[in-house]
Amino acid sequence: MTQESEVERVAVSDQSLRKVPFSEWSEEQKEAWVHETARRQRDLMARRRAVVRMMEARGIPVTLMVRARLKACCSEELLLTWLTRASTAHNSADVFVPE
Repeated sequence: MTQESEVERVAVSDQSLRKVPFSEWSEEQKEAWVHETARRQRDLMARRRAVVRMMEARGIPVTLMVRARLKACCSEELLLTWLTRASTAHNSADVFVPE
């Protein structure tokens, strides 16, 4: 079993750990949680950058407000929605249309 699949197995099987104090987690459980958290943060950052790049490529200004909105978003699905919208948008309002 690869280290990545082992980390995934531990992370998935230990959903109940949220009810256990972190200090009582095994080293393996802590490591799996750290790896999963880091992976998720990398994915979010990559999606945020993709939205910014798409908007810039289409000539849509990426203001501080837009950057703040992207930074505050922790939903991979919503960031993907915004990326899709940015590919056809004419302005930032088209990207961030409320659902």
